[in-house]
Amino acid sequence: MKCESLMIRKSVKVSILIFTTLLLFRGQVFRLVIKYEAIKERSLNSKIDKKLKRTIHDEIKNIEQIDLNKIIEISSSLTNQYLHFSFQNHPQDLSSLVKTGDANCIGYARLFSSIAKYIIQEEQISNQFEVKHLVGEIYFLGWDIHQLFNSAFFKDHDYVAIYDKLKNKTIYFDPSVSDYFWINSVRGE
Repeated sequence: MKCESLMIRKSVKVSILIFTTLLLFRGQVFRLVIKYEAIKERSLNSKIDKKLKRTIHDEIKNIEQIDLNKIIEISSSLTNQYLHFSFQNHPQDLSSLVKTGDANCIGYARLFSSIAKYIIQEEQISNQFEVKHLVGEIYFLGWDIHQLFNSAFFKDHDYVAIYDKLKNKTIYFDPSVSDYFWINSVRGE
């Protein structure tokens, strides 16, 4: 009985240690096993309404210098504030997204990339940064996970690439994954 109790305690401790490690290093583990591969790019013709413009201006007005991390931080924060994930198909225009708050990965990437693009334009730093709304496939340990599903919903996945032209560095960002798993960058091509 005593030996069994010790085994249970040891198992609980090991389980807590594994869970805590995965929680703390979730981003690194995610990027290690998951890779995004772009198959096409969506246009960034979305118009931002006046209310969202005011909100963005409130966010950036006291920032001395906008860098790549600030663009991502602000775009992510506002996207998460306005949207919640839904598996349903929703209108993808920005005004409808912001009004309903319902979005799938397309809506998340559209709002995030539109906010990021607007910040870049307003701060007049388009010579340094470029935003792309990408559509891609997701690979788990090199295996295309979209093959597991028959639903059209899972045929591809939308995410965002922000390119820093001066540093020749691209950050890949999945706004829906960030909202629910707090993972702030993904591995992409």
